[in-house]
Amino acid sequence: MALAQQLFNNLLGGIQEFKEKQTLIVVPDGKLHLLPVSTLANGGHYVLTSHLVTVAPSGTVLHILRHRTNETASDDLPYVGVAAWTTNLSSLSIRRAVSGPERKELIA
Repeated sequence: MALAQQLFNNLLGGIQEFKEKQTLIVVPDGKLHLLPVSTLANGGHYVLTSHLVTVAPSGTVLHILRHRTNETASDDLPYVGVAAWTTNLSSLSIRRAVSGPERKELIA
C-alpha cells in the first residue's frame, strides 16, 4: 500500500480537481498505460472507492468518443480495410481489397 500511496502522491496528489470531482479520466503516456490507476492509494483507500476512473488510450480517441453521434453508417460510404470473412463456415480466408465483401459477409 505504501507504493500505491507514493504513486498517488506523485501522479495525482497535486491536482486540486481530484479532491473536487468524482470522475477521473486518465490518458496515460508510455509505460503509464500499464499502471492500474484505480488501485492507487489515497490516505489508505484505493482511488476506485471514491472515484469513477476511466482510461482513454489517447486524447484523440477521447475527443472522438465524446463527440460521436448516434448515426448509423451508410452503406454507400467507401472504405478501405483488411477483414476476415467467409462464405462458408468451413473455410476462413484473409483478403485485402479496396472494396471488399458486403457487410453481411463480415464476421461479427
